[in-house]
Amino acid sequence: MNRIKLWAIYLLFAGVICNGVGCKEALVYKNEMLGFSLEFPESWRDYYLIHTSDDENCIEVCFIGKSNISKNFDESSGNPKGLPMFYICSEKYIEEDGFIDNLQKIGTSRGVDFYYFTSTDYPIGVLLDVYQSDCQDTDEKNLAYQDFDKAKKMEEDIEFILKTFKSI
Repeated sequence: MNRIKLWAIYLLFAGVICNGVGCKEALVYKNEMLGFSLEFPESWRDYYLIHTSDDENCIEVCFIGKSNISKNFDESSGNPKGLPMFYICSEKYIEEDGFIDNLQKIGTSRGVDFYYFTSTDYPIGVLLDVYQSDCQDTDEKNLAYQDFDKAKKMEEDIEFILKTFKSI
């Protein structure tokens, strides 16, 4: 086996992801129910949450920052939900939901096709809205602006994250 193949195997098992710019450690997400894994850049650590839909046909990847608005607390549980960045769902889910933008097939696992999409609105935009509002809490406004900047940088990684989709 040549050195390049050995290096690629090492990177796969070491939790390292590489793009055209360089290599970074990865955060590996595995969903045994849906049968796939994804890799997220280390820079996402502590800035995202993943929720599985009640029917277990979909995951929602959400941004969670330092501002209260980015945490988007659930009214009933009081737990942070975050702001939706993107979804990965089965074909069954896609057929049942009409509020989808940027639909793109990203892979197949266990004979089921999975798709990436975003919502029809732009949830991250609420952070900029808070910053530009007449909110009196200047700390929250500044945190919202910093969160918006962080979320925009994270959005640049989504295309690469989608390429890490693997059937497990």
